[in-house]
Amino acid sequence: MSHTKYQDSFPLRAEGLARDGLTDQDISTALGISPSTYYAFQKRHPEFAAAIRRGKSPVDTKVENALLRRALGHTSRETHLEDIVDRKTGEITETLKRKVVIKQVAPDISAAIFWLKSRRPEKYRDKSESGLTAEIKLQFDRDDEKL
Repeated sequence: MSHTKYQDSFPLRAEGLARDGLTDQDISTALGISPSTYYAFQKRHPEFAAAIRRGKSPVDTKVENALLRRALGHTSRETHLEDIVDRKTGEITETLKRKVVIKQVAPDISAAIFWLKSRRPEKYRDKSESGLTAEIKLQFDRDDEKL
């Protein structure tokens, strides 16, 4: 069922769906509208667009933090538990802490490359420069080094 008329409930619903991590396509489907109508509503109804941004923001931040953590490497701590089982009944009678394991997770080069290309595209990009633009940039880089 496709709604073509904007509904006052859309902003609140869309914000919640975005916060749950749904894509724009998934949000439009959940609201019962086509993707083109979804984008048109964002242009015509600023409160709708703002609600979607508010919903996506916490999820985007979590993903950014996870990507950065992966790019830099990190230490994780795991607690391994051991259950004590009654031999007669087979029931677990007690759970004891067995040991704590600290794991070092190495930096992920792919995550680091993605982060740098996204955050500093002027410095880390795939396309190569040629001609006068490259010569000017090289001169600027040399001047920066002298400072």
